[in-house]
Amino acid sequence: YEIKNNKKREVKANILKFSLLNKVIKAEGDTQTIITEGKTPVAVINADEQEYNVNTNIMTATGSVAIKYKDINAYTDKAVIHTDNKGDLRKIELIGRARIDQSKHHATAHHFIYEADKEQMTAMGDAVTTTVLENGKEFVLKANYQQYNRKQGIFIGNGNVRAWYDTYYAKGPKVVCYPDKVTNKPQEVFMIGRSTIKENEK
Repeated sequence: YEIKNNKKREVKANILKFSLLNKVIKAEGDTQTIITEGKTPVAVINADEQEYNVNTNIMTATGSVAIKYKDINAYTDKAVIHTDNKGDLRKIELIGRARIDQSKHHATAHHFIYEADKEQMTAMGDAVTTTVLENGKEFVLKANYQQYNRKQGIFIGNGNVRAWYDTYYAKGPKVVCYPDKVTNKPQEVFMIGRSTIKENEK
């Protein structure tokens, strides 16, 4: 384990290797990394293999990766996690058959990038997002590229955009969703470019 300020990073595995020259820790077989802040677990990472570079503060997890970060659960073939010198999260990349589950929000894509300072999530490659709204109905969005900024509450989709909500179906080159100012939930949806909206047979 490693302790920095109030944060502790603990690694468990069947085999642990440490390179004194390159300052690289490699864990193999049923690996688990637990990051705690004080006594509270902030993130738990399980994978077949994990490698942590002390110099660059980059950890790479491969094979059946499962990550629990606060209220988010993520699953992927490979994850690259960037932290700063204090141990705070800077960026997470999920690569290959990636899925994110968060309460009423679910997303899949080939590649996710989460930037902590911007509170921004980007999904690339057959991105599909499903959100359960306040009324209990699902809003489903498919696009080649999707981006959600949590600070602004703005959601953008680009490339072969298709959207489903209740009896509505829409398609077009680009979509922008703006939140309700009170609830911060999706409220207004703008289809940009040559678009089609269908309601039942209309």
